Amino acid sequence: MCYAACTPGTIPLSSDPTFCVMTAPCQLQTTQDIAYNICNKTQIPIVGTTCDVGYTEWLDGFCFVNCNSLFIENGTTCIKKTYYRDSVYPTSVGVGSGLESATDSDQNGTWLFIITIILLVIICIIIGVGLWKFAKKSNYY
Repeated sequence: MCYAACTPGTIPLSSDPTFCVMTAPCQLQTTQDIAYNICNKTQIPIVGTTCDVGYTEWLDGFCFVNCNSLFIENGTTCIKKTYYRDSVYPTSVGVGSGLESATDSDQNGTWLFIITIILLVIICIIIGVGLWKFAKKSNYY
């Protein structure tokens, strides 16, 4: 599969190359997840009855920083914005150019050819056995 280049400020998502994800670092009070597109929020014990401004109580007794506008709010995590990359299947280029590649249709055509040859061989064997039996039977009468 060939993918379009990611726009500036984004890179291919390591877990799924069909998406590009922004390269902005995680905001304060969060840590980068191994998947790269998620920032895990640090839980802060609630002091008093409510969370400070800019924080939300997502778990009982714990406040979490609100995600900034570069991220998608997901409770205890901030998700980096991603977008789907355009993609195309590779195509064959002239033989000898050094850019040859087999497409799915080329591979399907190869298998179809092989199956056709095998079927023709089987049919020839069946006809041959039938003619041999007929000739053998003819010699006895």
